[in-house]
Amino acid sequence: MLIRMMDRCYNDQKKSRYDAVKALWQYIMTAKVNVGADAAIEAGYLSKGTYVERNKAKQIQSAKDQVLWMAKHNYRPGADPTIKVAGDYGYGAIAYDMLMMKNGHFGSDYDIHIGEKIAHIITGGDLPYGAEVPAQQIRDLEREAFLSLAGEEKTQDRIVGMLMNGKPVRN
Repeated sequence: MLIRMMDRCYNDQKKSRYDAVKALWQYIMTAKVNVGADAAIEAGYLSKGTYVERNKAKQIQSAKDQVLWMAKHNYRPGADPTIKVAGDYGYGAIAYDMLMMKNGHFGSDYDIHIGEKIAHIITGGDLPYGAEVPAQQIRDLEREAFLSLAGEEKTQDRIVGMLMNGKPVRN
């Protein structure tokens, strides 16, 4: 999903690359969710031709039927895309937003720490502006950040808090 979001974000003709990467960062940092499949399609996070089963009673059967059809027809996913990233310049644009977030007390130091990890991923890491990278490289950055954060006590406190109380912990 992140790859699709990045690809859509970077290819949005209405926005500059900087505005697009900042918008994606804000989308992730605010934990924005789409209110349904139609909203996700409209936002471009699902393809326009995505089949949506609206009858709740049929969703499991519909999903099973699609998987069986794919297996029968030897479905293989398409080639992995390459993505032109915003690189270190894009990270700088987000860093300014993080500074404003911190100075305005809109997030904790740990929120900023998480934001830095997200920014590193969606800008492609330590690369120059416009570098073209395979999607797998972005997935590798995402996995590295996830594992790093999962090992931190404050992340574990947030997970436990959400599971126990159903509310986010701000630490």
